[in-house]
Order: sequence, then C-alpha cells, then structure tokens
Amino acid sequence: MKIVHALSLVGLFAVAGCAGLTHLGSVDPVQTLMAEGKHRFAAGQYEQSLDLFSRAIERAPSDPETWNARGFVHGRQGRWIEAAKDFRHAVAPDGTQSRYVNNLGVALLEGGETDEALVVLTQAVRLAPESPLPLVHRGLAHRRLGHLDDAMSDFSRAVELDPHHAVAYANRAVVYALRQEFDHATRDLDRAASLNNQLSEVYESRALVHLLSGRPHQAVKDFSRAIALGSTDSELYYHRAMAYTLLGDTRQAHADYERSCRLGYPSACSSNMLLAAVSNPRS
Repeated sequence: MKIVHALSLVGLFAVAGCAGLTHLGSVDPVQTLMAEGKHRFAAGQYEQSLDLFSRAIERAPSDPETWNARGFVHGRQGRWIEAAKDFRHAVAPDGTQSRYVNNLGVALLEGGETDEALVVLTQAVRLAPESPLPLVHRGLAHRRLGHLDDAMSDFSRAVELDPHHAVAYANRAVVYALRQEFDHATRDLDRAASLNNQLSEVYESRALVHLLSGRPHQAVKDFSRAIALGSTDSELYYHRAMAYTLLGDTRQAHADYERSCRLGYPSACSSNMLLAAVSNPRS
C-alpha cells in the first residue's frame, strides 16, 4: 500500500497538469485580460491571475475558455471544489471539448469524487481516444476504486500511444506492485526514471520495490535520490531507516528514524526506541 501512496504523488503530479491555457491576442478587452492572466499565472502570481480571469468571466460568461482558465488556477492551488465548479461551466456549452471534460474529471478525482470522476474521464477518453493523458487520469480513478484490471488496461494503452510517457509507466508500476509482480514493477519504474529523472516519487517507489524484494542497498540509493530531488515524505525516511537496518548500519537508521519521527510519523518514533534498545542492551 505504501507503493500506492508513493506513486499517488506521481499520479497527483500528472493530474495537476490540466490542459493549458489558450494563448489569445490583446485587441479585445477579454483577450487582454486573458493574456495578462496567463502572464501572471506563469509568474506564480496566482491571486492576480484569478482576479483577471474572474474579470474576463464577467465580460464573457459564455466563453468556456475564461472558466477553464480560472478553474486551472484553482486546481493549481489545490482548491478542487472551486476548480470543478469552473470546469463544469467550461464543459456546459456542448460537452465535446475533451480538454475541458478532462479537466473536470481531474478536479473531481482530486476532490475525492472518484465515482463521478470515472464517468467524466470515460467521456474524456471517448472524445480523445488517441490521447494518453485522459487514459492515465481514468486509470488513476480505476486504481483508487480498486479496479486493477481496468487501471492496468488504461495505463498500458497510454504507454502504447506514447512510449515516452513517464507517468504512465510509473502508475502502471503501482498496479504491478499491488499484484506482487515486483519484476514488472521495477521494469516500468526503470523506464519512467530513464524518461524523466526529476520525479522523486518514481525513485521512492522503486526504492520500496527494492526493499520489498530484499535489495536494501538499491533501496537506500533510490531513497537518497528521492530526498535529493526534494521529497520530504516522513515515510520515506522511515523506509530508508528500515533499509539501513537490514544493512546493519544502525547509526544511519537511528538518524532516519529520528527525522521521520520529527516529521510526524509515529511508527518511526517507536522503531527508533526499539532499535536503540536492541543496539544498546543493558549489561
């Protein structure tokens, strides 16, 4: 189950990548607001971009792109309920624009409405059957609902459509791991890492597979790579401590258990106390 948690961040990374904002000109007032909103968004000025897109909505409430743009910003900020409301407006006119439908499905998925997200993402797949992105998103919905065969089918189809889609390989590896097919999981994670070596979740997940497969040295290497890429997951330090323990390196294990404990993972605190007791028995 920890593999699912680790890769959900990859899943999470892919889901947040909603369809981009359309570049518009600067002659019409709405187009000017949209262009400036996009510029503010690119600069990380999310509140300013929200204000600009809201003003664009006031001027052009029937334009789905204005709603899609604001929903995109809400989603980037993790406000998935608000994002879903905006994406519903974007979808409403005719429901045939795959990226708007996809974005609504993403917002519902991240907002915890998994059953409805599955329905919406199925529509997105129908509208864009040759696009890997809605397949990956629908695969995530299937996985969360425990439909492992359907999730495997979607991730595999995404890989067929785009053999360079690192996130599709990474998420398919989750399904393999849940099936205890660790060799297949490792293969997909190797491929994902070769395609994108900046995804910390891929290395953390591969480290977990190594740990479960009895390869603590490789596990330590991948956990350390995930940390170097910026991961601060408390369970990551806990699991690296387990790998160090298997390697007999109690000093490093103590340090990682302590970090994990400070980051709020209770099991690390008790494990550190147990390791201390075993390492320093009373005479």
